[in-house]
Amino acid sequence: MPKEDTGRVESFSDGVFAVAITLLVLDLKVPQQRDVTANTHLWSMLAHQWPSFLAFVISFITILIMWINHHMVMKLVQLNDGNFMLINGLLLMFITIIPFTTALLSAHIGHEGARAAIIIYNGTLFAVAGMFQGFWRYAVKNERLLSSGYDRLDVKRINIQFGIGLIMYAITFILSFILTKVSLCLCVLLTFYFLAVGLFKKRH
Repeated sequence: MPKEDTGRVESFSDGVFAVAITLLVLDLKVPQQRDVTANTHLWSMLAHQWPSFLAFVISFITILIMWINHHMVMKLVQLNDGNFMLINGLLLMFITIIPFTTALLSAHIGHEGARAAIIIYNGTLFAVAGMFQGFWRYAVKNERLLSSGYDRLDVKRINIQFGIGLIMYAITFILSFILTKVSLCLCVLLTFYFLAVGLFKKRH
């Protein structure tokens, strides 16, 4: 297939990321004035929504990290072809599901359907990690889509980072069926771990 530049692929992807990360806020509900009897009651109603706020923060940071990783890959990729565009599209499909799985998690955490919601949420993140791996591996195989003069150290770092991410999200997904609450805690820890890794790399 003929190879083209990646400008349109990255622009389209940025738009999808922007929509997905914005949709997360729609799950946060504003308490209605008719239901508020006192200022303290408003605080109480907001505190009652803690699952929604927690799910929002975790998913927002997760999608943000995914966008940064996608940008990091596209800085090294100079060309694209039909297969690369297809893999990228499938990756974006799973990312657009995250607002739905986030709403599902916030609605059912602490209730009867929590286990199923956590399995679906962690399964989606595992699928995204797998798609990122395929997206990157296709681009880097035989250096077919990489820019000339690319930094081999950057390639090595991405290989390690994506490999760790895939393994850890696989473990989290498997734990969802066995130790559901532990898997959710691990998912939260992973989010802040990858955020910390990104901040450290930015400083160095």
